[in-house]
Amino acid sequence: MNTENASTTCRSCSSTNLEVLLDLKEQPIAHRFLKSKAELQQEEQFPLSLHLCKECGLPQILEPVDPKILYSGYNFCFSSQKPQPHVSAEAYWLLESVGPKRTLELGSNDGLFLSALREVGFNDLLGVEPNPHAAEHSRMKGHRVIQDFFDAQLTERLSQDEQPFDLIVSRQVLEHIPDLQSFLGGAHQLLAPDGYLFLEVPDVSFAFKNGDISCIWEEHVNYFTEETLQTTCLQRGFEVIESRTYDFSGGSTAVLARKSTQQLPQVSSESLNAILNLAREFPRNIDSYKAKLISLLKEVKQNQFSTVVYGVGCRASAIINFLGIHSLIDFAVDDQPERQGLFMPGSGIEIRSSEALHEISEPVLCLLAVNNECEPVVTERINYLQSVDSPIYPLSVLGPKPPNLALEQLIVQLQEHYPECIKI
Repeated sequence: MNTENASTTCRSCSSTNLEVLLDLKEQPIAHRFLKSKAELQQEEQFPLSLHLCKECGLPQILEPVDPKILYSGYNFCFSSQKPQPHVSAEAYWLLESVGPKRTLELGSNDGLFLSALREVGFNDLLGVEPNPHAAEHSRMKGHRVIQDFFDAQLTERLSQDEQPFDLIVSRQVLEHIPDLQSFLGGAHQLLAPDGYLFLEVPDVSFAFKNGDISCIWEEHVNYFTEETLQTTCLQRGFEVIESRTYDFSGGSTAVLARKSTQQLPQVSSESLNAILNLAREFPRNIDSYKAKLISLLKEVKQNQFSTVVYGVGCRASAIINFLGIHSLIDFAVDDQPERQGLFMPGSGIEIRSSEALHEISEPVLCLLAVNNECEPVVTERINYLQSVDSPIYPLSVLGPKPPNLALEQLIVQLQEHYPECIKI
């Protein structure tokens, strides 16, 4: 990446026509837990702001944290550790649309999707994965994997060593890529003339509409909607032939595109204006949700409730740090033993086992900061831990379940149970 242009140029269309969409000032790295609360005093923080390209509509972090800093000491989370109920549906989609052709996956992680493709009949598969630990996990599953970053050098090597690919896949990767043009240009170069590109990315359209600030994460430097993903594909010579959305990890969009050597149509001014308006509403929607949430948290604290966060992942850190609600939270719980006994970045909130919920003697407002697909298991756990004297009231705070609707529904429920206390 050309760091001289990092703060002035859109990484998708190269325009310099950018505006600041959201400035979150200095923030800690969301996955870097603290060993003690005292470490807050020395915690390293970095500027975090979101810019909006007024030419193509892509929101982006123009000054990413140096990867050497970002990933130092990182507890790598592999694909198989996160429930992805849509994986088999995507594998069958590719089988039906492309067939079991020669396939390259960029960012293949621990081989989760390579295995899904193999299960439906793909047998000529190659993965590229920079993380040596994830690459080794994939090899243990029987996959052929190149452990390297996908850059111009690797593209040239693959061009010489490999036959053209019929299909290139990249899932939950493009949002991390600082050099979109090089990444997609390399994919274009490696594909056969009639080859296909399959991309899946987090879709922020729902988060932007609902003020869900948990979608902002320093590792994600690009923030796509279905429309901006299609625009990015068109700019790099890929014609989108089908797109689908999934309720996964805040919402995701997947597109299947065909390689083209023709000049492709660009986004219309009407579509661009809709994209820009959606993005510009995001800060206002955040402020609206923040005001309602803080009012509720203050109200329950005044009425002797305990307030707890269930889940301490990066999206939970975003909710707490960006909305400034750490002083209204008593502690956090997480079911991953490695995190228990640590403290959340930026807030210093203590992380305990979920068993701690059983020890509380007053009512509990529990912010569910887990992905929606994990909520049924967590809710079952909460029902097991609560008692008649200390009921636990869960509140979903992450999309794609509408956080505003969940908040309004909980307020109604609390007003019914505590009419003299909850008067929001």
